[in-house]
Amino acid sequence: MKAAVEKVSKNTMPGLDKDRGYPQVSVIVLNYNGKRFLDDCFRSLEKVDYPNFEVVMVDNKSTDDSVEYVKRNYKWVRVIQAPSDDGFASGNNIGIRNTAGDYVLLLSNDTISTPDFLSRLVEVAESDKTIGIVGAWPLHYEYKKYKDNVLKHQTLQVSTICGAVMLIRRDVLNRIGLLDENHFLYWEDTEYCWRANLYGYKVVQVYNSFIYHIVNASGFATESRKRWTYEFIKNKIYIHIKLMNVGYLGFFLVYEILRSLGRIVIHPYLTRSVINGWKWNLNNLGKIWNERKRIRLNKRISDWSLVKRIFNDELVNRRDWKRLHNLAEHDRKITNP
Repeated sequence: MKAAVEKVSKNTMPGLDKDRGYPQVSVIVLNYNGKRFLDDCFRSLEKVDYPNFEVVMVDNKSTDDSVEYVKRNYKWVRVIQAPSDDGFASGNNIGIRNTAGDYVLLLSNDTISTPDFLSRLVEVAESDKTIGIVGAWPLHYEYKKYKDNVLKHQTLQVSTICGAVMLIRRDVLNRIGLLDENHFLYWEDTEYCWRANLYGYKVVQVYNSFIYHIVNASGFATESRKRWTYEFIKNKIYIHIKLMNVGYLGFFLVYEILRSLGRIVIHPYLTRSVINGWKWNLNNLGKIWNERKRIRLNKRISDWSLVKRIFNDELVNRRDWKRLHNLAEHDRKITNP
C-alpha cells in the first residue's frame, strides 16, 4: 500500500530485524451496513506507518451501498462479498481464507487507527514466537485525551483481547483453526483467545498501541435486543462448556442460572431469548463435549492458569476503565457545574 510505505521512517520499529524484511499483515475489515464509518476507518489506515500490509474488506451482504462506495473511493482496498450475513466469525473466516499474510489483523469497521499502532503490535509479536495473538487498546473515542493518565503498563499477558483489533499469527490459525462459526455475534474473540491460551500460546495486550473505537454507535431496537440477548447468553454458556475445567464450569453454570433468572424477572420480554440460549446448548451438548475433548488433548497449560488470567484481566480492566470514566466525569463537572 503506497500511501503507508511513504510514511515509514527508518526508526519506526527498532525491535525488528529489517534485514529479513517486514512480515506481511493482512488487515481484514468486516462490514455490514457500516458505510457511515468507512471513511474514518480507511482514511486512518492510509496513514498507518507499517510498510507491509494489505487491506481487505469483507462485506456481509450490506444494503447501504458500502461495496460500491469502497470500490469507487478506496481502490487500494480489496473487497470480498460474502454470500450471506452469517456474522462476525464467518465473515472474518472468509477474509482469513482469502489472504496469505504472516499475520492477520481483525479490525472493526467503526475504528480510527493511529499511525503507529500496527508497527507496535508486530514488534511485540516478533519479539517472542510463543506470542500467538496481540491486541491494541480499543480506546473509546470520548476518552482520547485521557489515555496517558491511565496506562501504567506497556504489555500484559492476558486471557483475551477485544476482537475490534486483534493481530493473529498465521501459524496459530493453521494449528488451532479459524474462528468458531457457531458464534454469530459476541464471545467469539474470547473463545479464540482462550483456545489459544490452552494450546500454549501467549495472548498479549499492548497498551502503547491503541485505536479509537466507536462503541454501540447505533443502539438496539427491542427486536434486536432480543436477538443479541439470545446470542450473548448462548455463546457465553457455550464457550465455558467447551473450554473451562469442570470445577470452574460448575461454579459458572450455577452463577449464570441465577443471572438468567434475574434477567427474566427484570426484563420479561427477554424470557424467550434467555431460554433459547440455554436450550441451544442443551440440544448441542454432545457436539460441544466432543469438541471439548479434542481441544483438551492439545492443552499445554493448566486450567487454573487460564482461570487466574481471566480474573486478573477483570481486575485490570475495571481499574483502567474506572480511571478513564472518573477523569471524564471530572471534566464534565467542571464544564457543566
